[in-house]
Amino acid sequence: MLVGGLLELGLVTACSNNSDVGPSQVVRVRMVPESVSVAAGDTVRVSAFPVDADTAFLPNVRVAWSAEAGAVATVDAAGLITGVATGVTNVDATAQGVVGKVVVVVP
Repeated sequence: MLVGGLLELGLVTACSNNSDVGPSQVVRVRMVPESVSVAAGDTVRVSAFPVDADTAFLPNVRVAWSAEAGAVATVDAAGLITGVATGVTNVDATAQGVVGKVVVVVP
């Protein structure tokens, strides 16, 4: 239908059986791998996969990365972890407020 010279579009959204979770709401961030060992000065890449209630991967959801102990390891915006000093820490990937964790060991 034309309204004021513009085409009016009706939008339909799909709903899941779970009334608490919308169709593209993240319920888990799957981490691959779930733990890594990286020497100080070396790097290793990890991946975060936000998934919905049906365990479907949500590729267009933004993931923010952070390291819990930057003195042990750091992480960039693409999930590249750099070992800094001996220790153990977690690297977090957050999507829509849901956090996935990778255990990082720097021997």
